[in-house]
Amino acid sequence: PWLDFPQNYSDQEYIDIWMAAHATAWQAFIGSLQELYPDSEIFSVPYGQSAIELRRLWAAGNLPGINLTGNASSSIFTDAKGHPGDILRDLGRLVWLDAIYGVDLLNYSWNHGWSVPKK
Repeated sequence: PWLDFPQNYSDQEYIDIWMAAHATAWQAFIGSLQELYPDSEIFSVPYGQSAIELRRLWAAGNLPGINLTGNASSSIFTDAKGHPGDILRDLGRLVWLDAIYGVDLLNYSWNHGWSVPKK
């Protein structure tokens, strides 16, 4: 998941902390599960990166009309705790759609109402 209390961090701190935790603690946890259950497929979906990517876009000014926190319809997070706004919830759903069903999101047609510039 993403970090709690997103306003307590600068944009870069928020990104760096999540990326470091994912690369170390989370990957170590997945590795330990693989060792414990070598005959099982271990499936990990880092949907928390959705918050990271939206925060990067927001910090760069590429999410016009979107706030860091506030109303669900116009914010990444709805409160200081870090509950997801509509855009983060929708992006998380797309991450799961790809992870579970292998949907190519670059070619997936869905009228979501969001417009984010392509890189």
